[in-house]
Amino acid sequence: MNLGLQLTATIKQDLHLSPSQVANSNIISLCVTLLVRVVAGPLCDQFGPRKVFSGLLLLGSIPLGLAPLVRSVEGLYVSRFFIGILGGTLVPCQVWSMTFFDKNIVGTANALAGGFGTAGGGITYFIMPAVYDSFVARGHSVGQSWRLTFIVP
Repeated sequence: MNLGLQLTATIKQDLHLSPSQVANSNIISLCVTLLVRVVAGPLCDQFGPRKVFSGLLLLGSIPLGLAPLVRSVEGLYVSRFFIGILGGTLVPCQVWSMTFFDKNIVGTANALAGGFGTAGGGITYFIMPAVYDSFVARGHSVGQSWRLTFIVP
């Protein structure tokens, strides 16, 4: 789980996960991202990147908002499935940014759009554990703290 090593260890301990279950959750997320990216390209050609982007964000983010309710490995797998859908938003993002810019600058525009998306993931990697630590410092239990952390960003 790409949430910082501390938060991954906390969720693993709270949900009583084995290393293989954590690995399986990563595999689920990555496989779904791969499949969504393969399908998103033709969908962008047919419906346009704005509609595909919006659809993927809705499809992934609303159920992911329920991540604090996860109490089992199965719930984690479902949550990681929807994280994988959100990982596929790179394709409509790139297609959409290509439509905004002339061919002499579209590469730079795509690099910036993709770079900011990746930077957001990197920032989250550092901020999520800090938010978690602040909840623990305020007296919340470990289980409550990681769940509340998903609500903040």
